[in-house]
Amino acid sequence: MNSPEIKIVRLRTGEDIVASLTTDTDNVVLDNPMHLIFKRTENGTAMLLIPWLPIELIKTNTAKILSKEILTIIEPLDNFVDYYNRISLYHEMSMLQESEEIAQMKESMMQEDDDNDLITDGSGPHDEEYSVEDISLTRDDAIELIVRKKMNRLH
Repeated sequence: MNSPEIKIVRLRTGEDIVASLTTDTDNVVLDNPMHLIFKRTENGTAMLLIPWLPIELIKTNTAKILSKEILTIIEPLDNFVDYYNRISLYHEMSMLQESEEIAQMKESMMQEDDDNDLITDGSGPHDEEYSVEDISLTRDDAIELIVRKKMNRLH
């Protein structure tokens, strides 16, 4: 497999996808794929980058596609790669925040269940006193978590 590079991929369906791309003989792995959409109007051209996969529903934002589904692979401009990286990081941070919010809701629900228990023996997993509000994550911490997550991927 080749090392990942940011590329624009035109699929047979006509879709343009921007992603960190890794190839092997028969497949292409798209990491953090974003759908590139152009809106041309009389006032000019607007460009949109939106997640290509339903990132709210999947564990990893990665897709493996057959090489034969690709018409062409294009090298983007450096400033476009920077823009893609910022948008991609924003979406990953949003997903991380949503994951934290879900964990907070679960914790809150578990706390409510513990509060509603009639008998406790003090040996339960939630007997320690702590508040989810006491846990905070800085922007740098979030970026570090995302980078570590990417480094631990097998592909």
